[in-house]
Order: sequence, then C-alpha cells, then structure tokens
Amino acid sequence: MHPRRHPIPVALVCAASLAAAPPVPADRSVGPPAPAPKDSSIRTTQTPVPADRSLAPRVAVVAPRLIGFPDAALAGALAGQLRRGAGRGPVVLLPADAVDRAAAGACEDSCLRALRATLRADYVLRSEISRVDRDHAVRLELVDEANLRVAATVEATCELCGLEELQVFAADQAARLVGPLAVAGPPPARLELDSLPVGAAVAIDGRPVGVTPLILDVADGPRVVRMSHAGRVTEERAVAASPGVQVRVHLSLRRAPVPPAPPRGGYALLFSGLAPAVAGVALLAIDGRAPAGRCGSGPYDAAGRCVHSFDTDWGGAGLLAAGALLVTTGALLLAGRRARAARVRAGVGAGLVLRASF
Repeated sequence: MHPRRHPIPVALVCAASLAAAPPVPADRSVGPPAPAPKDSSIRTTQTPVPADRSLAPRVAVVAPRLIGFPDAALAGALAGQLRRGAGRGPVVLLPADAVDRAAAGACEDSCLRALRATLRADYVLRSEISRVDRDHAVRLELVDEANLRVAATVEATCELCGLEELQVFAADQAARLVGPLAVAGPPPARLELDSLPVGAAVAIDGRPVGVTPLILDVADGPRVVRMSHAGRVTEERAVAASPGVQVRVHLSLRRAPVPPAPPRGGYALLFSGLAPAVAGVALLAIDGRAPAGRCGSGPYDAAGRCVHSFDTDWGGAGLLAAGALLVTTGALLLAGRRARAARVRAGVGAGLVLRASF
C-alpha cells in the first residue's frame, strides 16, 4: 500500500507494530549517575555546634606529657592533633601560642589558674601519652576551671601504632572527650554544703533538700541556706549562686543552751511554810482567851486573868516566824529561776542575731 494513497491503513499498521515492539531500556548515560551504595560500617557523626559561639565553652589544649618517646619534639605535633580533634566539638579553642606561654609542664594548679586568669579558659585539656614498643597508652583529662577538678577522663590504647596512626588516634580521643560539652549554655551553679556536726538538715530558701554533707546544683541568684540539728542552734547564711561556680558553705552549729532545771525546793519551801504560818497566826489570835464556860466564876490570877485562858503567844510567834522564813526562802528561789531563764532567752536571741548578720 502506498502511504499517500492509503494513509489511514498505513497509520494503523504502524501503530500496531509499535505497540507490539518490546520497550527500549533507558539510556543510563543521560542524567546524573546513580549513587553508589554506602558501606554500612562507615558512620559519620556531627556534633551540633551552638549558633552563638559566645556561649560555647573556651578550651585550652596544653602540650601532652610524653613518656618513653626518644624525640620530645613530637609533643608539639601531638598537641596540634589534639587541638584538631577538640575543635570538632562545640567549643572555642584558645590560641595555641597563648596557651603555650601560660602553661608549663604537667599544668597543675598554678598553671590552671594562670589559664583561667589570663585567657579566661573554661576547660583545660591535658594529656599523657606513654609508649612501650609500638603500643601507645593515651590518657586525656578535661579539667573544669571553675573548681580545678577533673570533669571527664578518656583512657585508650593504640596497639601497634605508627606515629601517623597515633596522631589520628589522639585526635579522635580528644573529640570523644570534648563531645559531652555539646550541651549549650553555661554549667549550673553548685553548692557544697557541710556542717559540724554532720547530719544537719538543710533547707534552701525554705525548701528542704537533704542532710549534710551535700552537693547540689541550684538556680543562680541569691540563696538562703539554713541548717538545723537536734540539740543545736539553727544557723542561716545568705550566698550568691553564680553559673559555673561552686560555693562551699560550712556552718558550725553551736549547742543549744539548756535552761536550768526548776528548783523543786522553791515550791516545797513555799507550801511548807504556809502551814506553820497559818498555825502561828491562829495561836496568836487565841492567846489570852478562855474556853467558853470555863471562867464565868473564876478562879483568876493576880493579874486578873482567868487561869484557864490560852497562853499561846510564844508558840504562835515561833510558828509564824518559821513559816514566814520558809515562804520567803521559797519565793526567792523561784524568783532566781525566772531571772536565769530570762537571761538564757536573751543570750539565745543575741546569738541568733549575731550569726545571721555576718
């Protein structure tokens, strides 16, 4: 069939042949190549870095202490690898030349204080690397400059390592050590509380938190620490809690004054004297009187008194004097007890005011 004479049949035959033909594979040379499969044994970890680098902790990396190395100049190269590894974390590395000028040797307390004072370091990474044959023991310490205490430690051994492998290994361990500093923000304020004697109940701003000795983190700002112990005078102290600073609060709790025991003899003398005093008054009252119906017709003595009259003046006076003495003595004892108790209360109050206003 000629296509010009029979266009419709020719078109139908061509469409049927195209539908029956197998699909042509896509040309893989066109477009981007397919990604190669990843090895599942290789994992890449990125430590999040705070957006505001001013909040990141400032870390000083000091040169490592080498043991068993014939060339001491390797300390500088290893220090550079430690800085490179620590720089993977969310930290601000202090300049190496400034750190080397302030640090010396193993960088003990004086060196740590110098780094804090001159470079405002928050942490110091110090290390010790020992070599035995081709095995290398690496020990890294991250020292918190706020309290000069070791905050974290890493110990690892690189077996059958060359110098290049050792440098890579040391950098990885430094990154591992600094990794926990990924938490943004300064460390919290901390209080170290102890007392004499130990076991005192502690309350901060009126809220009980435990017994001494005690270390706990608190919100920054002014805080009032109160310690109390059975048989001791309660003490309080106002402290200022600052982020990243550990404040030690030590209070010596004085023994609580014991008021003197009440003199039981005071009440005993007071009530014992009442009976003879009353009896003495009664005897004096009937002195010179005669029983009813006994002296109507005598007999009378030379003074004209009935011989049956009571003669109780001396006895009544004696009983009254003895009772008055007992009552007076008891009253004096009770008055002395009240005065001593008042002095004790005044002394306790003055002691509390003096302690609370240091």
